[in-house]
Amino acid sequence: MLGSPGTGSSLTASVLRELGYHVDAGLNDEFNERGYWENLYVLTVNDVILNHFGGVLETPPRLPEGWEESSFVKKLDRQALGIVAKAKHHEYWALKDPRFSLTLPFWKRFLPPDTVFIVCLRRPELAAMSMNRSFGMSLERAVKLWSFYTTQAL
Repeated sequence: MLGSPGTGSSLTASVLRELGYHVDAGLNDEFNERGYWENLYVLTVNDVILNHFGGVLETPPRLPEGWEESSFVKKLDRQALGIVAKAKHHEYWALKDPRFSLTLPFWKRFLPPDTVFIVCLRRPELAAMSMNRSFGMSLERAVKLWSFYTTQAL
């Protein structure tokens, strides 16, 4: 499951669970006590990739062509295989992280070819308000970030 930062995580996760999907409970903090529904291991791998190429969630990098085949990224293969293998114990499963809109070429190497990807969207202004609370970024910057991740996902 792809999601833009500040997506309506709880609602999305609830709906997917009702449909029979396994969704990790995810992390929570003072800004979202119900949780973000993101897998810590997935977040870590995605952050390592973004960091290696000079970015983070809030300021994503431009990934060079063929980045997913780089020797550095291939060092993450074993971790990714473990994450996917654990998720495959469930008939239907979802992993949420907006970084997927950038890192998906890496992850697709470990997924069956018939994998279905769902892009979950939230109204940009609501996502921006959430990012403003969580990251302290301006509403204008938050809408631009939401637009970037959403465009990349689509």
